[in-house]
Amino acid sequence: MATVRICVCGDEGTGKSSLVTSLVKDVFVTSKIQATLPQITIPPFIGTPGNVTTIVVDTSALPHERAELNKEIRKSNVILLVYSDHYSYERVALFWLPHFRSLAVNVPVVLCANKSDLTKSTSTDQVVDDEMLPVMDEFKEIDSCIRTSAREHHNINELFFLCQKAVTDPIAPLFDSKESALKPACVSALQRIFYLCDRDRDGYLSNAEVHDFQFKCFRKPLSDVDLSVIKSSIQRYSPDSVTEKGISQSGFIQLNKLFAEKGRHETIWLILRTFHYTESLSLHSSFLSPKFDVPANSSAELSPAGYRFFVDLFLLHDKDNDGGLSPSELSALFAPTPGLPSQWLENDFPSCTVRNDAGYVTLQGWLAQWSMTTFLFPKTTLSYLAYFGFDTSLPSSNAHPTTSALTVTKPRKRPPHTTAGRRRLPPISRTVLQAFIIGAPYSGKSTLLHAFLSRPLNTASGTYSPTLSPSTVVNTVELPGGKQVTLLLSDLASHESAILANPSALSKCDVLIYAYDSSDPHSFAHIPALREKHKHLDECCPAMFVATKADKDRVTQDWEVQPEEYCGILGVAKPSHVSVEWGSVPELWIRVAEVGLDPGTAFVRREGEAEEPLRAPSIRLRFTGQKRVGWDTASSHVKKDEVFVRHIWEFMNTGSRRGETLAAGNYEWPFDYILPGHTPESVEGLQDSWIIYRMKATIDRGILAQNILARKHVRVVRTLDTAALELSHEMAVDNTWADKIDYTLSTPTKGVIFGTAVHVNFRIASLLKGLKIGEVSLRISETQDVIMDVRKQTKKSRTTRNIAEDKFDFPQDQETVLVDGQDSWVFTRQINLPKSLRECLQTVDALGIRTKHSLLFNVKLINPDKHVSELHASLPLYIYISPNLLLDESNNMIMPNLGGVDPEIFAVGAPPMYGEHQLDMLYNDLDPAGYLTPAGGLSGIGTPFSQSRRGSADNLASINPMASASFLSAALQSRLSYIGSTSDVNAAAALSQGISNSAHDSPPGGVNDGLGSEDYVDPRDDQQDPDDHQSRRMSENDSEHSGSGPQHCEFSPEQLSKVPSYSTALRSPHQTPISEVPPTYHKGIGRPTAGIELRSMDVVIVWYHAATAAFDLATQATTQRVLTSHRLHDLSTSQVLNIISPHPISE
Repeated sequence: MATVRICVCGDEGTGKSSLVTSLVKDVFVTSKIQATLPQITIPPFIGTPGNVTTIVVDTSALPHERAELNKEIRKSNVILLVYSDHYSYERVALFWLPHFRSLAVNVPVVLCANKSDLTKSTSTDQVVDDEMLPVMDEFKEIDSCIRTSAREHHNINELFFLCQKAVTDPIAPLFDSKESALKPACVSALQRIFYLCDRDRDGYLSNAEVHDFQFKCFRKPLSDVDLSVIKSSIQRYSPDSVTEKGISQSGFIQLNKLFAEKGRHETIWLILRTFHYTESLSLHSSFLSPKFDVPANSSAELSPAGYRFFVDLFLLHDKDNDGGLSPSELSALFAPTPGLPSQWLENDFPSCTVRNDAGYVTLQGWLAQWSMTTFLFPKTTLSYLAYFGFDTSLPSSNAHPTTSALTVTKPRKRPPHTTAGRRRLPPISRTVLQAFIIGAPYSGKSTLLHAFLSRPLNTASGTYSPTLSPSTVVNTVELPGGKQVTLLLSDLASHESAILANPSALSKCDVLIYAYDSSDPHSFAHIPALREKHKHLDECCPAMFVATKADKDRVTQDWEVQPEEYCGILGVAKPSHVSVEWGSVPELWIRVAEVGLDPGTAFVRREGEAEEPLRAPSIRLRFTGQKRVGWDTASSHVKKDEVFVRHIWEFMNTGSRRGETLAAGNYEWPFDYILPGHTPESVEGLQDSWIIYRMKATIDRGILAQNILARKHVRVVRTLDTAALELSHEMAVDNTWADKIDYTLSTPTKGVIFGTAVHVNFRIASLLKGLKIGEVSLRISETQDVIMDVRKQTKKSRTTRNIAEDKFDFPQDQETVLVDGQDSWVFTRQINLPKSLRECLQTVDALGIRTKHSLLFNVKLINPDKHVSELHASLPLYIYISPNLLLDESNNMIMPNLGGVDPEIFAVGAPPMYGEHQLDMLYNDLDPAGYLTPAGGLSGIGTPFSQSRRGSADNLASINPMASASFLSAALQSRLSYIGSTSDVNAAAALSQGISNSAHDSPPGGVNDGLGSEDYVDPRDDQQDPDDHQSRRMSENDSEHSGSGPQHCEFSPEQLSKVPSYSTALRSPHQTPISEVPPTYHKGIGRPTAGIELRSMDVVIVWYHAATAAFDLATQATTQRVLTSHRLHDLSTSQVLNIISPHPISE
């Protein structure tokens, strides 16, 4: 505090002003002085404690000046309350101290008994016992008391010194006068100080340690006589606290208690402040957390001074010299701290570092643990260095701040964007490295971590316990040549994806270790999928591959290429095969440390990257469809593999092994492929059976170079059209249980989109009085049949599982509703389908893999006699995959961000059929002039004018006006065979006028937009019912032409040539559902004419995710898209073929 403001209070005539003038003049002023002195400021250099400025304010106790008095009291830091006789003493407890409390001020009060020269017969001890102590016991705000005399200048300086100390060195935080004991916070701080001063940790302060303590705190030596006096004073109250070894901790606490009782609390504060304590008895934040910045791409390590300090700390607390810190020794070591660092507890210390056979932390493990803490959390190391007293480990004249125990390494160079640049990175000079171990579950990552600490993994239970949270272990690795490196190994566990996507976490990583189980065929597939998801990993860290469990039989990995070939593609060393049973694991850690120190040797080559000219004899792309059917039996594993689709594109083939040199850059080769209509859809999610499609691009490098490969997974999906029966018909079970219930169980549709939900409707009417509904159970069952032909014998395996379930107790208070004259319970339930193909397959029947789904009902009926009956029923389900909801590489559904739209609504739309898609922009966006209709059909009378094209070529050549001016009458009669007689002359005239002239004279409805007038009728209706009086032909409603005969129109051949064929008119984006009311013409043209067999029409492309595929030599990333084509009769009208890449392709 820079300023101490003293407010002098008391009754009139107690000598307040005389005390102030005696302080200023240093003598008693005999002349009369003014009643209230002005404010006096004492500068800090006049012997004030703590070099603070002191302001003394004199006040008046007169009633009319009470407001000014209250104002000064509130502004003060300390109150000097003066009394001089019995009357003024009584008012101390009756008026003044209660008045201070009423003002809500919480400042110390110094009580002064003035004019002691008038009561010389009374001793000071008597005054203290009879007057001061009773008031101090009642009012805790009284900090101290003193007896003074202004006339004799007795204790004047001491009085104001007490006022200053009451602010700068308050007694309240240190001492409880009521309990006559130091407060717990003060005791805790003094215990830590004793611990730091007890350098040999023997529990006593020797004479030398006391001398060091005296000089550190008070900057002056302590004589032997003074030390003997101190020990004698301690022994007087605690005889056992002083021995030949020195002063014990209890004696040190007793000594400071004596300081507090004798009013020397400034001595305690001086000790506390020397050891960086604040007024709240906590360590200064600047002392615990000094400024220490670690630049980007740099790291913090222990300096030689820091290593020496932690070594000395370990040796000091290893009392039994067994080379390890037992729990009791660790507890004693961390006594001056809040306990073990929270990061250590989260990482399961001491299991994360090196321990001896007894489980105690060794010196190697102790130093490695602090190296890891400094690397990951340098602020934590600085705080604990402060707690441990690093600044007191050296003599005061040579004391260093805690930051001197740490050092910052040189920044690592940022990896360049090119592989060649990354591989030219220079070695780094660091002693602490971190490696992330990445791999699938069961790949042996935890075993590697335990092997790194030279202890086996606890497998006594015989069951696998997955690692749920990230864990890090630390140990030192000795490199050839004797250099030691501290290596941190981190298993990312379930947080793997989140940590790898965090740039801040990756900045600490020096090496990525990809681990897989060489005895598990499915273990390696996790690594390519992970690298595909986090493509930035190749640019930030070097990588190496490790094959674990090498002591077991090595199996072929279920991936496109084997790990050795995969490493060759990436340009890194082949996997290191290790096993904890072989004792070869230490060599792995040396290799990891060498890669971390020289990262340029292990950076992954970016796929397809060509920074220099590339010589390639051939470049090709292969598309394959593979099938496997298999299952496990009691004694063996049965499987059969088959490649049912194979197609190869040769983009370049020089025919020579020397090949052709391609300049540096990117190259693109477009390609396409027509899939047959019977192509089976992808089946993924079963453990031993699947149907998968893959694409593989290969750049042949010749004899001595390694080929460059790129792969892409393709998913083929069969989905349902929106008009499919499975999506339009309700599935229901409607039955009656005689004399019991009448029920209807239904679902809105048979088809259900994968990953959405099944809605089930119930209607149950009781036919038995008193019948109640109990538990209702719904299950969706999946039956998997796998069929295999082996040696002209058919083998089959069937598996049934429940993929979703819903159970609930029917509420007995639900009211009934009237349905078809019956009181019925009506309610709806929803069953959510799994969103992973591993938990639920689509309904499929392809290449020996068949899955069926059923919805099973179970309703318990409670009869009046409490007998329970059960109703069982089932409905078939057809689960299909929507093309709008994609699947990731793990066969989990990717939920799009729909902005609140129901995913089921979003997913229901299927791709358009080819007939709706190919010409969906023809009539609106294309100029029809000169567009020739393909030959094939005859145009009818109802062909819309706006869909005709000049120079039409789809009629007979003999009636083509562009070819000949003469026409056969028979051909013309065939063209006009559908024209019926019309009584509406205006309509016929308008028709003729609309053909020969302009659209401005067209009938109502407008021919310019392709819509027919209401005056036009379907000629088929005329033929079917020529006498229909509801027809507009021969209409009696037309008064102008009533009774007139048929009207004929003159059509020129050129006009008729503009009418397109039926097959052309059929291609309209509009579809009209069939209803009882005849459609209008413009709607009717969207529906096939009777007699046309749609199933015989050729369809070129049903659905495709099309774009030009580019094979990039510089990136080796080939994103290929496949065009599909088939004949409609090869595919059900309720299905379309859709090829979807798991990763959408940017257009």
